[in-house]
Amino acid sequence: MRWASVWGRRIARVAVAVGLACVVAPAASAVGPFGGSVTTLFLDESARAPDWAGTERGLFRFEGGRWQRVAFWAARHVTALARAGGAVLAAEHRNGLWRSVDDGATWERVQEGLQTPMATRVREVLCLAQDPADGRRVYLGSAGQGLFESRDGGRTWTRLDEGLEAQSPPAFHVTAILPSEGARPLLMGTDGAGLFSWTAEGWQAVGGMPPGLRVRRIAAEPGRPEHLLLATRGFGLWESRDAGATWRRVRKGFFGMVGAVAVAPGGRWLAFFAGEGLVASGKPRPRVLGVWKTAEVRVLLPVGDGWLAGLAHDGVWRLGPDGAPQRAENEGLDATRVLSLLREPDGSLWCGDTNGVFRSEDGGRTWVARERGLPGASVNVLLRAGSFLYAGTGGRGVFRWLPGEGRWEDVSQGLGTANTIFSLTWDGEALYAGTEGGIVRRQAEGPWRHVSQGLPAAGRWVVAADPARPGRVWAAGGGAVYRSEDGGTGWARVAEGDAMALHVRSAGAGVWGLEPRSVRVFDVAEAGPTVPLERGEQFTSWAWGDDRIWLGTNRGLWLWDPAGARRIWQGGRVTSVWPEDGKIFLGTDGLGVQTAATGGP
Repeated sequence: MRWASVWGRRIARVAVAVGLACVVAPAASAVGPFGGSVTTLFLDESARAPDWAGTERGLFRFEGGRWQRVAFWAARHVTALARAGGAVLAAEHRNGLWRSVDDGATWERVQEGLQTPMATRVREVLCLAQDPADGRRVYLGSAGQGLFESRDGGRTWTRLDEGLEAQSPPAFHVTAILPSEGARPLLMGTDGAGLFSWTAEGWQAVGGMPPGLRVRRIAAEPGRPEHLLLATRGFGLWESRDAGATWRRVRKGFFGMVGAVAVAPGGRWLAFFAGEGLVASGKPRPRVLGVWKTAEVRVLLPVGDGWLAGLAHDGVWRLGPDGAPQRAENEGLDATRVLSLLREPDGSLWCGDTNGVFRSEDGGRTWVARERGLPGASVNVLLRAGSFLYAGTGGRGVFRWLPGEGRWEDVSQGLGTANTIFSLTWDGEALYAGTEGGIVRRQAEGPWRHVSQGLPAAGRWVVAADPARPGRVWAAGGGAVYRSEDGGTGWARVAEGDAMALHVRSAGAGVWGLEPRSVRVFDVAEAGPTVPLERGEQFTSWAWGDDRIWLGTNRGLWLWDPAGARRIWQGGRVTSVWPEDGKIFLGTDGLGVQTAATGGP
């Protein structure tokens, strides 16, 4: 959703899901919004449709026009994918390589041969590539441990390190691989040592390139293996028409950062330049398309007469022959990281994720991006205060929704550098925000003013106001809880406490704080509820009812009421909670928005 172009505004992400069963947590259903941060893609046998997608929050298979989550992977981070004969290989972030021989139904860890001469095992796999001439031969690039080859479908591996004995450590940080084809040798791109080719004597550095070259991607034209494109970090886009023997720089761009590149039959290419968006081949010079200037495209593939793109945060998109976005291929791709939820009195549902806002008017069945006016930051908090809906962002301040204009208005004046918002609250007269720079207050249409005098320095503050008594505010930060009776002019230390969220129950009932392993009551002599968390489980979010609390953790959701505590959903990290009659909406880290029964009578 970060693109600022007309395409990004006109082609809003719309996700449709009716009762999609979540394979990770059978007690809940995914209701979007769909998308996620895509790290790797490959196509089906026809090369006209996607087949598998690896994301930062799970592995997916494209079937029947929609994505299906691969249950084994849950919300784990997939860094690379490849076919290897009849097997599928998938790399997990900092957890090695996995192999499936039954189309993803079961997986086994691959370890044989994946180690250095010092017996250090490979944990971080950066790239995988299948040999087009031999389906059982596949290559693996690791972080700091070199390149490996398998000739038996990824079951066992051999390290290819001949010729690198005198090279510096960056030569073993393999970020891109292009197998040999025709007259083209096996090519290896590294993060800081340039490009290497495999010869009879082992690896040889490719000459004519800048020293310290950092390679991101290597792409070859289908049917013409000698025509290559090289995407780099800081050095722009390079081209070779003689199988990599010589190279010329095609375009540097503003920053020289090229995140993805692909070449279609006939020689047309498409590349993503950071800060500029998509750039296409053209004469006499490449054409800047003005698309996705503030997005991050990580994967590009030629598909039919167009292209397929994998983005950070925004999933998979179909592009036309000219590179213009046509439609999202995100149905079922529930790999988004939801940070905030809010349900309006009219029944509409809002959700903020890592770089924008969605709205649903049908209970989560369909979602539409509502990002006009937002700068593409994470939306950490959503708050209804009087007639306005507010969004607190990560690093970009506070915005409010103008429904008549269909856009967000920046209301961050006065925040200065305290523009990461961790909490928002309203006491009926003034807004308060907890930021990385303390507590700030805004009244009427005026600017924000810092009201942190007397509070210690801390990198994260949360705040809660008493709606029955304007001016009474609680704040937590720096390992303690504070109270103000005059809107933040003065503060009194109430108690020690590492609260990451605060809630004012009612007059005289004190303020409740959510800590990583407990719920505490401050300011009154009352004990908080006891919840039997598992080892390693911590609270992450909560929501309140009249006599109950829903408590999200890094492993699921608990309900506490006078009868005690019980787990009502298990399947992933719950980042936000919003209950309503008979059901509850859960914002998750990697499973989108889920719905489950509230757990009550």
